[in-house]
Amino acid sequence: MECYNPIVMNRCKQTEGDYDCSGRGTCMCGTCICPYEFSGTLCETFKVPTVRCSDIKKCMVNVFDSKELTGCNISVTKVKKLEESASFFVQTCQIIHRNCSHSFQIHINKNGTHINSITLKMLDPMEDCVRDFHSFFRKRLLQVCIITIAVAIFFYAITISIRLLYIKWKNKRDNTKKRWRQWIIVLHIFISTNRGEYESPSAPVVEHPNTDEC
Repeated sequence: MECYNPIVMNRCKQTEGDYDCSGRGTCMCGTCICPYEFSGTLCETFKVPTVRCSDIKKCMVNVFDSKELTGCNISVTKVKKLEESASFFVQTCQIIHRNCSHSFQIHINKNGTHINSITLKMLDPMEDCVRDFHSFFRKRLLQVCIITIAVAIFFYAITISIRLLYIKWKNKRDNTKKRWRQWIIVLHIFISTNRGEYESPSAPVVEHPNTDEC
């Protein structure tokens, strides 16, 4: 068959001993069938995509701010982790937006001139975002103030409670002392009254006549 003719097959090689189609494509009846990354008669030319991450920066900002992942008129898929790719037609991009690093991949068509789809990594605030120092300081200061006020109110309430208990105890003690004094006075009056009733009358004084007058 003509396809297996050595002369025909050598058309896929630049020189004798070289790989068919520069080792990148498949030789079919003397014609190189090249993968989409390469072009030329022997697949010797590498296609460099003309699309860059910077080309969709503005529209991706709209995607970041949109819950529906709209803003670029391109299909956007959100994933937990981006898969590594050695292909020049799958580029990994990063854009800083609102103190967060957003990572995504653009999948470029075979001609290298258009983006077919976008894969967006889910944002992890703890790993992908930088805390605003002023906002962080304000939150910490507010927390400290709230805790300080709560502790002050707690100790103030305890102090007031102890003070009220002391006043209550003191009043009770004073009332007890007052009642005891009243009972003592009543008892003293009672004893004094009964003592006068039971005392024996004193003997009358007899006056003796003065014998010197006789």
